[in-house]
Amino acid sequence: EEIQELSEDSFKKHPALFKEIKRGSLKPQILWLPIHTKNKQTMGLWLERWHQKPWTAGEIDILSFLAQAYGSAWEKFLPKVPIKQVSKKPAFIISALLLMSLFLVEVPLRIVGSCEVVGKDPVVMTAPLDGIIKQVVVKPGQYVQEGDLLFIYDTRLPEQSYKVAQKQVEVTESELHRAMAMTFQDKKQGLSEVAILRETLEKDKLGLQKSEQELLMAKVLSPTSGVVLLDSPEKWRGNPVQLGELVLKVSDPSETKISIWIPEDDNIALDSSKQTRIMLNVSPEETFEGKLDYISSYGDVNEKGIPGFKAEANWVKTPENAKMGLKGTAVLYGEDVSMFYWIVRRPWTT
Repeated sequence: EEIQELSEDSFKKHPALFKEIKRGSLKPQILWLPIHTKNKQTMGLWLERWHQKPWTAGEIDILSFLAQAYGSAWEKFLPKVPIKQVSKKPAFIISALLLMSLFLVEVPLRIVGSCEVVGKDPVVMTAPLDGIIKQVVVKPGQYVQEGDLLFIYDTRLPEQSYKVAQKQVEVTESELHRAMAMTFQDKKQGLSEVAILRETLEKDKLGLQKSEQELLMAKVLSPTSGVVLLDSPEKWRGNPVQLGELVLKVSDPSETKISIWIPEDDNIALDSSKQTRIMLNVSPEETFEGKLDYISSYGDVNEKGIPGFKAEANWVKTPENAKMGLKGTAVLYGEDVSMFYWIVRRPWTT
């Protein structure tokens, strides 16, 4: 505990060790400098001066200051609260037990994605023919009955084609009557011409029927009752369309499902047997349950430019206020993992 020159009395418990040190030509004079940190001996310096040169009192005084400086410097590296002292506290023991329990308790891994209520099986209304749409007469979200008018074509060109086809039928019929009258003068040649004109008349009548059908198709009616799903009616006015081009959708408002967008980093192996929790923005205090039905096997980018995967879920029990277009949050569940992994997965990924 004190600065001193070590002598044989310092090795009473190990006299043989002192003799071993003194053996040989060096004959060291040993000075022991204990180093204290926080009023407790932590370590010490063993200094040797050879060839039996003694330590002077002045040297010992200087070295004592050095030992104090070493002790002060060493305190900077010590924890403010000793580990042994902390490990004995109840809070440390409880914390250690809680940390261990995080590895033992298993919870289902979950992810959160944005969702939207969409029609379950909407009727897709495509352009029935090539042409120009004159007007979309319905509005987004409007409820229509079966047979209601949805949109109409510009009929100027189809009407002109119908008049031309009608006139062509009349001309061919006149020529056929003339040829039938000619058979009385030249039977062989007249019958040949009559056969050709009859075929031509059938062709012209088919053309007339086609033009008439196009005029009828210029007014597109709803095949079912439901709500109109449409972005903007105005953008279709005067817009040329091709056969089969999507114009709008009609969906039964009572038949809905949930479209879910899963971020790319959260595309974990989901458990379809576990129900999906749905929380709509209009009623965040309520939670609805859904059954995962589909997850796309390829990535895409949504309207916000976020890469991810599309999924769909059906309601376990359809809520009364589940209107199409409502947005919210969907919570999906994967395999069971330890609570520790559940907590650190996000920071670990980052």
